[in-house]
Amino acid sequence: MRVFHILALLVPAGCAAPPPPPTIVGGPDPADATIGVGAPEPRSVMAGTVDYRVVEPKDWRSLNDRVAPAAGRSR
Repeated sequence: MRVFHILALLVPAGCAAPPPPPTIVGGPDPADATIGVGAPEPRSVMAGTVDYRVVEPKDWRSLNDRVAPAAGRSR
């Protein structure tokens, strides 16, 4: 009978809601309107893009000679 009373007390305690997680604060309160912000830096939306327009092909022989190993060198 004693075991039943102990279990009757422990079971509802195990079903209770856990406490809320701690509040993590990483800076000033975002809801505070008095906090200043830095000036926005305008940036171009085209910054860092590369032009991929079609160009005329180059002379493949000169390109091949430029990347070929030097004479007398073996691999």
